[in-house]
Amino acid sequence: MKKTLLLALLGLFWVIQPAWAEEMQITKSDKDQEVPAISGNNIVWEDYRNGNADIYLYNLKNKKEIRITTNGSDQGYPAISGDNIVWEDDRNGNWDIYLYNLKAKKEAQITSNAEGQGYPAISGDNIVWEDWRNGHRDIYLYNLGTNQETQITADSATQGSPTISGDSIVWEDERHGNSDVYFYNLKTKKETRITDNGGSQENPAISGDNIAWEDNRHGNWDIYYYNLKTKKEIRITKDGKNQYYPAISDDNIVWQDKRHGNWDIYLANISAPKPIYRFWSDEQQAHFYTMSKSEKEFMEKTYPKNVWRYEGIAYQSFEKETFFNTPIYRFWSDANRKHFYTMSKAERDMIINGAYPEGRWKYEGIAWYAEKSKNPNNKPVYRFYSQNKKAHFFTISKAEKERTEKIYPPEEWRYEGIAWYGR
Repeated sequence: MKKTLLLALLGLFWVIQPAWAEEMQITKSDKDQEVPAISGNNIVWEDYRNGNADIYLYNLKNKKEIRITTNGSDQGYPAISGDNIVWEDDRNGNWDIYLYNLKAKKEAQITSNAEGQGYPAISGDNIVWEDWRNGHRDIYLYNLGTNQETQITADSATQGSPTISGDSIVWEDERHGNSDVYFYNLKTKKETRITDNGGSQENPAISGDNIAWEDNRHGNWDIYYYNLKTKKEIRITKDGKNQYYPAISDDNIVWQDKRHGNWDIYLANISAPKPIYRFWSDEQQAHFYTMSKSEKEFMEKTYPKNVWRYEGIAYQSFEKETFFNTPIYRFWSDANRKHFYTMSKAERDMIINGAYPEGRWKYEGIAWYAEKSKNPNNKPVYRFYSQNKKAHFFTISKAEKERTEKIYPPEEWRYEGIAWYGR
């Protein structure tokens, strides 16, 4: 039950906040890997390395790949929620929905209707799919706890490619002549049109308040993202080749991508960076940096400006750990009356283990998460050290870096290199 993509005329739509998220290539086989899905650290996809379509899994933490299906027929369009994987399967001569549990290592057939059922998605105990039993595509739901099946859509136009997250279902809908993304809430039973672009928006995916889909408004297929709370739309991919079949889990989006000639799986993180606030102390001759807005406000309220003066936003970084960033560790010294920040785990451990007893450094935990390498969206954060002040200084400003190097002798501020990257 392979899908024919509907190539429509390019339409115009106002994108509120264009962005290019950080990407990571997951698969590198010369065979095709297609139609990815993601839940937590687990990514699943349809894989053609064995001559037919099989389901494979990759874990982002342990970096291990597992083959899930070995049946000689085709298994495709997988979806995953926790330990449960679902897919469409043609071993019985038509397309049925099957389920596999990673813990129990057991497989189960979910649908047995003589017509085709395909493009499944799962969230908790709820499985949704597109169903041909009524002569056109409708959305159906099955609950693993109650063993009950429910028809979700009954419009005479085609509704297909559903995904589900909690009580929220999205699908592509052709009732207006082109493919749009629609949203349905199981609790309120309310249906909402998400896209009204003149082009086609297809194969949507949802996780919490985040919806992603493939979109041809620029002449090729790109991945777009929409947040139900902020009502903001973001273009994720800008590569000239096609990107299809997105899936989303929290702030991670995966899709299949043909930029290298065959289909590979790519991943992007859409986490929004947050400000790092910068203070200067005339009294202590040192800077202080924090991501905490409450700590910033406490400093401004508690200390006079000669003790701690707020200088503004130093740059932006991340509150949560992702595949492309790393922790920034924060220390405080009662003896030096200074803070110290490092990305290096080895440097952190060396200080914790007493490399500088005279400074009596106390580890305060992770301050924020910073990007480890250069990409089109970030800039270097430069690190200086002052032997006279016994303090470090960090800046994202190249002009400030060059001015500091030009004005101050090395014993006052010595450039130590790029510490990490910020926005």
